[in-house]
Amino acid sequence: MPLKTRTTVHKDGGQWWLVALLLFSMLTEGLVIPVFGRAPNLSLFDLLFPPIFLYLLIRDVLGNVHVRFPDKWILFLGIAYFMAHLLSMLVNYLDILRGVVAIKIFVFGFLMYWVVAATVRSKPALERATSSLVFWGAIMAIVLIARFLAEWSSTVQGNYEIKDQIELTDWARSNYLAALLVPIVPIAVGSSFAKSGFARFAMIMAAAAMSFGLLITMSKGAILSLFLGSLCAIPVLRQCGMKMRHLAILLVCIVAFLLIVPTDLISANYDLAVYRAGNPDFNRLDLWRVAWQQFLKNPILGVGPYCIYIYNQQFANGDLYSHNFILNALADLGLTGAIPFFAIVWIVIRRSYTSCKAAAKYSTPLRWMPAGLFIGLTATLFHGMVEPTFQGREYSVIFWVCACLIYLYDPRKSSALYSMASPHAAR
Repeated sequence: MPLKTRTTVHKDGGQWWLVALLLFSMLTEGLVIPVFGRAPNLSLFDLLFPPIFLYLLIRDVLGNVHVRFPDKWILFLGIAYFMAHLLSMLVNYLDILRGVVAIKIFVFGFLMYWVVAATVRSKPALERATSSLVFWGAIMAIVLIARFLAEWSSTVQGNYEIKDQIELTDWARSNYLAALLVPIVPIAVGSSFAKSGFARFAMIMAAAAMSFGLLITMSKGAILSLFLGSLCAIPVLRQCGMKMRHLAILLVCIVAFLLIVPTDLISANYDLAVYRAGNPDFNRLDLWRVAWQQFLKNPILGVGPYCIYIYNQQFANGDLYSHNFILNALADLGLTGAIPFFAIVWIVIRRSYTSCKAAAKYSTPLRWMPAGLFIGLTATLFHGMVEPTFQGREYSVIFWVCACLIYLYDPRKSSALYSMASPHAAR
């Protein structure tokens, strides 16, 4: 039976907790399993996802639930992108194992899009799934803060080189931790506007914890990307009814946050920014140059999924990736893979923006959620221009969860969400 677009949010609650279970399973360290001289990390998420996906699929087939793939174009382009991975891997065969890892990361992330749509069927379930994503980021940030206070705070003063020591596990180092937090922070801020009472306080605390975590990672690109994403959202924020009082509240929260954060950490971030301004790092430029050259040499099928590292070892600093998701896609998969990938990204961006405009017509506080998702999306794409993002297992899952939330919060697709509000311009 073909998968078709689901157009409403059902009245039953669904099994949103499965989304939370899969998200929090990614926080585990995992097991290292040697394979042909390699040491891939098998996380709890990798073990839980296949049976949960099969359970949902069998449940829907046998139960005739008719929970279908939210968007036929995303499905079509996702299949095309998957086939591009296979074709590039089989033609190049430079590193088959890394090709398999690349396919697994994309497939598991892409199928999370369907899992969220299949388990979230009501407004309460959607809010809980969104809160699960926010609290996932907050817990990761809290663990990072705890380690900072226990291990790094005493040496951070005047020592911005401590950035290289910041990590949670073998896979979660400073810049990658920042990449995971960037798309979630604006969602937490949007949720704080959309909620009230204790729920609003919880979202504010979650946003503060993740902001603290971003400072600990000392990722200049992450902070700059959030600023650029916020600038891009100014038109939709104004349509949503952003007033001077909202900006004043945000300013007060920022000032209070800076008063709480250790001054040594703020100084370390400032010193690092000043140092990089005077001593620019040209390693990324070398990586971008190598990726572009290899794309020009292999414009159709690329060099193979995740195989650009072979050329980085020869002509650059040996990094595994190109630190630019556009050049990485072009170099690894050529136009065969880059075209469907760019089309997917464009569809998600366009949908997010139009969702913000549609939600702004309603007076319900829920209209702030599409705005938060839009800022998170644009910010993370800006960040992906200078850091590896889509190549990470955890990031792939977070991106596709956010992509599905963008779909579910769209009032044109999930009409029941905004049915309690009158469809007039927000004041």
